Amino acid sequence: MAQSTLKETSIKLHFQNGVKENGDPQLISKTFNLVKSSASAEQILQAADSIGTIVSFPVNSVTKHESYDITR
Repeated sequence: MAQSTLKETSIKLHFQNGVKENGDPQLISKTFNLVKSSASAEQILQAADSIGTIVSFPVNSVTKHESYDITR
């Protein structure tokens, strides 16, 4: 039987650094590793908001990534 073990959790913040000619937001991103796997969505958003206050671009979106090892 296969088993999965959580290996790593990270978040990716997408910042808006302008607007494209067609009106869509121009985005850049930064990944932050070593996120606690127990962090709730609310806690992650609070951290993203805190980071957003110290960078010069507003946070557009946040993505949580989880990496697993799959074994037999």
